[in-house]
Formats: sequence, structure tokens, C-alpha cells
Amino acid sequence: NVFTDEFEVNNVRELSSVLRAIQYIMRLVLYLYTGMRDQEVLRLPFNCIDERNISEEFKDDGGNIIVEKRVIKLISTTTKFTGYRQSASWFAAPEVEQAIKILQLICQGLARLYDANVEESDLFLNPTVVLKPENEISLSTFQTGLRKPVWMKTLIISDKDFAELQQSDDTRDFSETREFHVGSAWPVRSHQFRRSLAFFAASSGFVKLPTLKRQFKHLTLSMTRYYSRNFE
Repeated sequence: NVFTDEFEVNNVRELSSVLRAIQYIMRLVLYLYTGMRDQEVLRLPFNCIDERNISEEFKDDGGNIIVEKRVIKLISTTTKFTGYRQSASWFAAPEVEQAIKILQLICQGLARLYDANVEESDLFLNPTVVLKPENEISLSTFQTGLRKPVWMKTLIISDKDFAELQQSDDTRDFSETREFHVGSAWPVRSHQFRRSLAFFAASSGFVKLPTLKRQFKHLTLSMTRYYSRNFE
């Protein structure tokens, strides 16, 4: 049921291509709901979902639960710098958790082909091993030869879209850049999700700047303000 329509598979080469296309879409989900940077997403390990208690369960004298235990799920990873490691985590909305599950299923199959321990694997294993079993372990790349989803071609820039884009950065004239002209398909870049999340989260009134700073892993609050600038 998965390999139909734009994900139709008729041979091994197409299977490799479709698996990478699915990884690409799940990667967009991670960008959209977390604001993670490109390299932060690509270096996620197979086991990257953690649960953390926010508050414990509370019962009355009769043993009845009057306050349920609250648990949130986080994407966790370890950033490797020279000489030390730094752990980082991001809030994982249900959409993010589902994307991780799909990526894990793909990773499990690829790890078997690589003859690797999936528990110690990176999440974005390269599907080219389907074509070339002798390949050494590597990560997926999304720069060239990618089968992008059909719906991306339908993201046409309208007059309203352009007006909002121009308001988001009043120091730049977007009409001078051909790829942002009205009637063109929106040029999707991974970093746009990061800016958009900050912009619309700030405008919602439900997310405060210190929370965004923590989610975006910014060193200073001024950087978070820069990302969410002009939201009003």
C-alpha cells in the first residue's frame, strides 16, 4: 500500500530512489515542527526519542487519580565537538514522533543490508546499499538526483504570499529575486522552516521568546528575536 502513485516501485533502482524520497519528506516534517538545523537532523541516531516526566501522578486519600502524570517526548542527540560532547533535545510533537517511526522502519531494513547493528546506527542511512550491497555505511544525501514530492510543484506564490514575504524582511526587495516572483513555485530550502517556525510561533502569542531560544538552541535571545523579526 505504500509503494503506489508517486512512490510506485517496479525495480531495485526505483526502490532505492523512493526510500530516499520518503526520507526527504520525513526530514521536512522534522524541520517544520522542531526548527532543527540541517546537520542536527542528519546526525540523529536510530534511538532518538526519549520520554521525560513533567509532573508525577497525584492521587487522593481513596487512591483515585486526580492529576494524571504528564509526559512529553523529546528528540535527543549528541553534538560531537572536538574534545567534548554536548547533548541536545527538541520537543517532539506527535507528527515528529510519527516521522521518526517511519524513518526507523527504513533504517532497520537498510541496517540489515549493511550488516550493521541498527541500535548503533544513524537514522538516515543511505539507501544506495539496496543497489550496491558492497557499499560502506554512509548517510543519505539530498542535494542531487532526488525524486521530490509532486506537491512541491503546486506551492505557487500568490500575491498574498509575496506581500507576507516582503513584510517578513523590510530590508530586502524580493521582487529583485526571480525565484520569488508571483506565479513561481516556492523554492523550498531547509532553513526556511526554521525561520518560519520562529516567525509564526512568535505571532501566535502562545510561544515566548525564551522557549523559542531553547528550541532553536540559540546562544543569545537577540538571535531568536532576529529569527522572529517583523512577526507583528
